[in-house]
Amino acid sequence: LNLPPLPLQFPDYAVWQREWLQGDELARQLDYWKSRLAAPPTLEFPTDFPRPARLGHEGAAVRFTIPPSLAARLATFNRAERVTPFMTLLAVYQLLLARYAGQDDVLVGTPIANRKLESFDALIGFFANTLVLRADLSGAPDFRQLVGRVRNDALDAFDHQELPFERLVEALNPPRDLGRHPLFQASYALYPEALRPPQLPGLSSELLGGQVHSAHFDLELTLIGRNGGWSAGLTYRTDLFLPATIERFAASFLVLLDSALTDPARPVSRLTLLPPEELSRLLHASEPAAIPYPRDQNIPALFTAQALRTPDAVALVQGSTRLTYAALDAASNRLARRLRSLGVGPAETPVAVYLDRSPALVVALLAILKAGGAYVPLAKNHPAERLRFMLADTAAPLVLADSPPPADLVFPGVWLDDFAAEAAAPQPTGLGDGADGAAAPDLGPQSAERLAYVIYTSGSTGTPKGVAVEHRSVVRLVRGQAYADFSPEDRFLLLAPTAFDASTFELWGPLLNGARCVIAPEGRLDFDTLETLVRDSGVTCLWLTAGLFNEIADLRPSFFGAIRHVLTGGEALSPAHVRRVLARHPSLRLTNGYGPTECTTFALTHRIDPADTFPAGSVPVGRPIAHTSAYLLDACLAPVPDGVAGELFLGGDGLARGYLNQPALTAEKFMPHPFSTAPGARLYRTGDHCRRRADGEIEFLGRLDQQVKIRGYRIEPGEIEAVLASHPGIARVVVLAREDTPGEKRL
Repeated sequence: LNLPPLPLQFPDYAVWQREWLQGDELARQLDYWKSRLAAPPTLEFPTDFPRPARLGHEGAAVRFTIPPSLAARLATFNRAERVTPFMTLLAVYQLLLARYAGQDDVLVGTPIANRKLESFDALIGFFANTLVLRADLSGAPDFRQLVGRVRNDALDAFDHQELPFERLVEALNPPRDLGRHPLFQASYALYPEALRPPQLPGLSSELLGGQVHSAHFDLELTLIGRNGGWSAGLTYRTDLFLPATIERFAASFLVLLDSALTDPARPVSRLTLLPPEELSRLLHASEPAAIPYPRDQNIPALFTAQALRTPDAVALVQGSTRLTYAALDAASNRLARRLRSLGVGPAETPVAVYLDRSPALVVALLAILKAGGAYVPLAKNHPAERLRFMLADTAAPLVLADSPPPADLVFPGVWLDDFAAEAAAPQPTGLGDGADGAAAPDLGPQSAERLAYVIYTSGSTGTPKGVAVEHRSVVRLVRGQAYADFSPEDRFLLLAPTAFDASTFELWGPLLNGARCVIAPEGRLDFDTLETLVRDSGVTCLWLTAGLFNEIADLRPSFFGAIRHVLTGGEALSPAHVRRVLARHPSLRLTNGYGPTECTTFALTHRIDPADTFPAGSVPVGRPIAHTSAYLLDACLAPVPDGVAGELFLGGDGLARGYLNQPALTAEKFMPHPFSTAPGARLYRTGDHCRRRADGEIEFLGRLDQQVKIRGYRIEPGEIEAVLASHPGIARVVVLAREDTPGEKRL
């Protein structure tokens, strides 16, 4: 080919750049970028798989188009705002990344030709550089304001484009992580028109397309102008994402662009991410299953009905003591009548209970409910100051106790120390015989909305708060459910203290279904005692905290051989311990449960399959149980897409009435249901960070107000102390090294 000679060669450019990019000009460039990229944020984009310790490069791509009709509206907006397509589409991309990651500060890398001088246009050589563009979404901007910020950031960056990216990284020296690209993890590139094959004399040429097999960054968006619209591709790391996740992201990009162009004056946090059909699907998936259950009956009515059906069945067992349903019903009736004579009435009188685990405890709880009162469990191992607060807060006029209180604790009202023997004594009289005192007090029709109990939790501030739970919430927990078997053949172990709401499941689960409740002796049991109790009593269903489950899995794996169903929860469940137990006992039904006290013990459950691989590195907390709704919402109370972290909001019949004597806190945490037309419907905001997988299972990610991570190969001395100093609300620190990434440790 007869080409004209070039006035400059690439070596000339290299020499020029080296001479020019020093002194004042180098200082100007460095000062700009150091200021612009001070304290660079890490993009916490939700991934489907745990991030490997080393950066992977296997990739794939999802392709989509911006149709000409939407592209025409984009062009109209650009002319009105005096911006380029690069700027507006970058703003949409950065906003979408921010919404998915739950951040208001996002870094995106973009390639730039870097041929500012006209004399460089004809040179052959690699001039391109990478610019880091920062999106500031703080202060609730609308879309026009965000595009203005993006325009200013882009123009400033273009004016400082000569500093090579590697020099920038060297100067900033950000914390390095071999699992992430430095400074940014998402890239963006826009080409106004498609690349055309070169036209050469005597040669024909064409562009060859092909599948994408590699990815340089976690996520790469490429836009190419074509036929009046835009052709787009999202390249992603396959060791981080599933194809369905990126397909949803692409769909959200189009919905967000349409929403932004429709109402650019709308705050960006309120722009729509979800197509209508996807929003409808998510709302439907969040709603409770419709399974019939005795919604309008209370606990005493259901228990009495059960006792009439199976009077001779054993209801309670502790050691050699056994109470049938008839004996338990009669004993609780007698005590209920005595409580009525002491002033406990249908006006939800609070009655404090200071009792060890025993048949007398169960008699007392049932009697309080039959008398129309509500029980307030007092844990004997709690500080006297806490117990005094609870007694004062509930204004309980009566305490049922089986031992003297500490010297610094004075019980109000009457202290009954002689009812235990009387309550547990077997009676030969018939069930419900009012002549001999075995009939329950006649309170008239009683609503399922009556108060059943008040259990106190400390909360994040350490100040006890009384969670007021109604009868309907308890009934919903144990009737009309599929997460556990509640058959008369089952035997449940009452192991939890009554001041812990797991006891609600352990006690009323069997007693409202004709099963047997095996009562563990008071105090912490060693493994030998617990295993003997479970084996000799024929316990079939057992609830364990995740910590206790892990301990038993480590030290006594044979323990689970005689049990049919184990439910566990209370904190994150270890996949390693789950695998260990199910490998040894594959027929064991193992369920991970989640539920705050405010939602009555369980709200979500996940039955663990022995074949589960836990690709996200954690055990899901599952799906909402019947009569419970579970929504994952963003800060504006809009549903988030599958795979995106949001705050978990719970609704349904399991919700507590609220916090005793704390109307402001109740109004803050129990909010009107934004998606329900039912009068008085509410949602409880858990403060927990969760996400829903594509299969509908929900994963727990952490507390919104206490999620702190330390990354890297080592946790250096002083790092944990520094974190605790800046987060005084954290009460406990656990450092975990995950099995699949031994180099990563998290706080």
